[in-house]
Amino acid sequence: MSATLPRMLPGSYEDLYERGMSYFKEGQYDEALPVFERLYARLSKLSDKIFKRRPDLRELQLLSTEALAVLLGRQKEFERAEGLIQELIQLTAPQPAEARWIQMSLFYKIDSGSEDFQTVMDELRAMAVMYPEDRWAWSMMGRLWLHQGNYAEAESNFNRAIEREGSFSDFLITQTALFTLYKDQQRFDEAEEAMKILWRDLDVPDAKHPYPLYKMYLQSGNFKRAEYWLKQEKNPLNANFYRGLLAQKQGDEDAARDFWQKAVAEDPSLFEDGHPGWANAAMRLETDPLLIVETLKSVTGDDDDPAAHTLLMLAIAHIRAGNLDAARRILADLNDDPMKTSLLWEPPLNAEDWQLFTELISSAETQEAFKEYFEQA
Repeated sequence: MSATLPRMLPGSYEDLYERGMSYFKEGQYDEALPVFERLYARLSKLSDKIFKRRPDLRELQLLSTEALAVLLGRQKEFERAEGLIQELIQLTAPQPAEARWIQMSLFYKIDSGSEDFQTVMDELRAMAVMYPEDRWAWSMMGRLWLHQGNYAEAESNFNRAIEREGSFSDFLITQTALFTLYKDQQRFDEAEEAMKILWRDLDVPDAKHPYPLYKMYLQSGNFKRAEYWLKQEKNPLNANFYRGLLAQKQGDEDAARDFWQKAVAEDPSLFEDGHPGWANAAMRLETDPLLIVETLKSVTGDDDDPAAHTLLMLAIAHIRAGNLDAARRILADLNDDPMKTSLLWEPPLNAEDWQLFTELISSAETQEAFKEYFEQA
């Protein structure tokens, strides 16, 4: 989405494009949207005769339509965004459509749920035939199969994706999905290897985050491997909470409490993550729930999109403090997800979260009252 265009009179096509892109590059998407809406409307009124005489305007139309589609996608107006991408593909016919436009079209169909699984899969296969060396189509097919629970098809497509060229972000998504696939099948050695490959290819300081590995081993009962990876956790909130959990699973309640006290003694505002671990430890030590509420509200205050687990812990703290209405609002907001129609949608609160909820909220009556917010509870 770039073009070298001379600056023209204020309000001209070129001026509107440059103004919109200036907003876009600065991350001012709300300001960019009406500019591109206006430019799209004006260019759409031009005749083919004008475009033949002015190919620069056709280029501008393609660039601005793509920008508008991206902005609408950011606002989760997927069907309209997908419609614009289809216009782009038609405008370039009979030339082959650019791979990124087909990719965007499919992405919007997947996120909006406007097409069923089989239709999207057929279109992804067609894209893979058209662009056989493009990683994205294979990776997306793998993700859709994984979401369906078809591990064999998912793994086959992920392996094809890894072998092909593509963006680094597509590689990260694919490799992370492979970890999930192996973990879900209890292929723990392969899951660990997938995570190590991910860390290696990130090639940045502090890329190693062992949290997924020690959590996986804790859940599977392999305490030796869990302890190994816990020793490499640098965040004391997570390290001390989960080392306490490991001690508890091994039957040492005193050691568990010692670790949790170390976690609670930390100031969670000094850390970017690990807040759910801090809150979990605090609740297991029967810390004043109002203190937990205020602390979690403080660390999430400037975050436009707090993690679901942090919000879950905040809701549980509210319940323990007797403020059930506040907890209901938090959990209802979590479940009011505009992405629910996506073919890749995952519920924010699942059976694992329900197990945690029941561990920290002992009242059967309260459990029953909040059960509706958890998938597979």
